[in-house]
Amino acid sequence: MSKKESKEKRVDDILEAAVNVFAEKGYENASMNDIATRAGMSKGGLYHHFLSKDIVLLYANQKLLEPCKELMRQVQNNKSAKDGLSEYVREYVKYWMERKKELIFFSLSMTKAMTHHDIFKMYESFIENYIVSLEELFKKGFETGEFKQHDFRGSAVALISALDGVLVYMALDKKLKPEDIVKYYIDIFILPVIK
Repeated sequence: MSKKESKEKRVDDILEAAVNVFAEKGYENASMNDIATRAGMSKGGLYHHFLSKDIVLLYANQKLLEPCKELMRQVQNNKSAKDGLSEYVREYVKYWMERKKELIFFSLSMTKAMTHHDIFKMYESFIENYIVSLEELFKKGFETGEFKQHDFRGSAVALISALDGVLVYMALDKKLKPEDIVKYYIDIFILPVIK
């Protein structure tokens, strides 16, 4: 393993440890020492990579959101807007349901984001890009004749809000099945705008 790969692996290990520690203890009760111990390194080694718990939190969030960004890029290339949106709903729900501990971490981070400028700005940028991407998919569906004219941005905001909101309920209520949620969302947010 090269030195660069080794450093990237170490950072990934730290961020994974941080997600676990933050999810288990909460942000306020987690310490850099807890993160270092979970990552199997010294506290000094951790400080070599990250200068504070806030910076660890910021980078852990960025890492966790990368697959969501990649999914959005992937569905943007789908020839059918309906199929792209349906795929997004299906894969987004699947991604988070396979990562319930990370979902808890993500939820805790949203609270912290309200008081932390850098994390807030990162989420603000992510959410705006997320809205614009879905808005473009709804608009593309209209332009290709799949969808009827409607409020594209309103559809995007409603879909995002509902998706992110239901994830917490799904993590808490085992009776909510991913396949049912996906069907509900396609039925409620995608099928009504089809021509």
